[in-house]
Formats: sequence, structure tokens, C-alpha cells
Amino acid sequence: MRLNAASFPDDDATLDEPDGYTLTDLQDRSVTLHGWLDPSGKKAEAIVTRVDDEELCSTTPSSALEPYASEHEGYMGNYGNTMDRWYRRAAVVLWPRERAFAVRAEASPAWAMEELKRLIRAGGVPKARETGASLLPFWRTVAVREERRGFIDKVLRVAEGLDAPALAVSLVQPFPVEAFTPGRAPALVALVKRYGEGWARPLFSELSNPHRPSMRFDGRDRLAWLASLPRLCEALRAADDAVGTLGARLLLRGQWEWLREAIEEWRGHVPPSQRDVLRGHERGERPADEIAERPLGRVV
Repeated sequence: MRLNAASFPDDDATLDEPDGYTLTDLQDRSVTLHGWLDPSGKKAEAIVTRVDDEELCSTTPSSALEPYASEHEGYMGNYGNTMDRWYRRAAVVLWPRERAFAVRAEASPAWAMEELKRLIRAGGVPKARETGASLLPFWRTVAVREERRGFIDKVLRVAEGLDAPALAVSLVQPFPVEAFTPGRAPALVALVKRYGEGWARPLFSELSNPHRPSMRFDGRDRLAWLASLPRLCEALRAADDAVGTLGARLLLRGQWEWLREAIEEWRGHVPPSQRDVLRGHERGERPADEIAERPLGRVV
């Protein structure tokens, strides 16, 4: 739990004493769950989910407890002179039985993919579709926050195994294009094979939309991902020449448009003496042409 309150120093306190302040008005507070044990008592599972005030019931206020960390921010002109305090406490978490999957999935998307994969393997595809549909109200928000290794690979396999075109799109669409690496090419090709070109075209178009926000993913930004695009195109074609070529073409078209717009923006922030270099990139001179040099002969 985090509390943020207005504060002023006590008479005998120094500025580097976080506990030497008197708190006045509570300005903000937030409660998050960071791990839980299921009823069987297995090892605590790491989660990150926010709890709303109306979902809380406690007999002891957190302000009566001892914070494990404190941080004071002095007055900064139009904000500040506040104290942040962080508390840890245990809780019993209850929810309606019929919402068990959705609640746990929102807290741990990786767990949700494991459950859906288990249902699919057991032959319960209709049940998996019904259960997976309960993810849709919050999936776009929570999916991109999941950091566990292999999570996107599980999402791609589940999306293919559900054999449900609309649900598959909803599961894959939240991820940035930077998430799709050469190692994930076979899974992408399997999706296109399962659902067809008519399904893949709008999805790849959305993933490659130059106006879609770029973001760092697994430590890579858009430029770093572009540098690996030739390997991704080759991996797509290696998985299936016809289907992979289609996917590579759809990815490439959007990225060239994004790159042109990015260069235009950068030109406005560089000295005139360097703008000729950028103009050369626009004409296809290196290093920009290296991004898709090898696959262009086959996919454009």
C-alpha cells in the first residue's frame, strides 16, 4: 500500500529524516497485490494488480502501521511538500466463484494462458473459447504488463489453438510490433495458416500502423527491432514460403511509412549541416536500406 500526504517538518527534524514530518491531508493512496498463495498453500505466485477502495475491508488503518519505506518531496513551486509511505500487510482475497478465472487472469495473464492451453490440450476447445472470452474487458491493459519469459509465445499458441478468429485477434493485438521476433515466426505463420489471409491482413496492418505508439519491448525500441526485420522476414519465409512472404510483406509496408515519418520528425531536431545525411537515407542510401535489403527482392 502507498499513501501520499501533505506534510511539513517537525521543529527538531532535519530534511533527510523521512519520519520527522507531520502529515496533514491525505492526497492519494493506492493498494496493489504483489503475490498470493492459492488455497492449496503452494508457493506464492508473483502478481501485480490494483485493488479499488470499494473492494477493501480492514479493521486497522494502514496509517497505524509502520511503513517499510518513506520518501519526502519538498515544495517545488506548484507541487510537492508531500510524503510517500509504503506499507506491507497480508489480506484474504475473496471473489465470486463464477469470476475465479477472470480475477486470477487479470492478476496473472501468464497463468491464464497456461489454463487455456491446458483446456485446449485436454480437448476442451469450446470451454477454452468461452473462458478466454472473459479476458476481453481487461486484456488490452494487462497483457502488455506481463513480463514473464515466454508469455507471448504462449499467447500465440493459444490464439492458434482456440480456432476462434475474433478472439485470436483480441489476444494478439495488444502487443507492439517490437514483440515479434525471428524466433516467433513459426507461431505467426501457424496463425496465418489457421485463419487465412483475410484474417491476417487487418491484424498485421494494425501491428504495423505507423501511428501506433512505439514502445520498448524486451529492451528493444522500434529502431532496434527494425534492424532485426530482415531476419524476421527470412524466418517467416523459412517457416512457409507463401504464407511467410505474405506476413513479411504486410509488416514491411507499415514500417517504411513509420520510418519516413520518423526521419521527417528527426530532421526538425538536427542542425542543417546534418540534414543531407537524412535526405540520403530517404533516397535509400545506407544505413536505412540495410533494414530490408535481403528480403526485399522476394517480398515487396
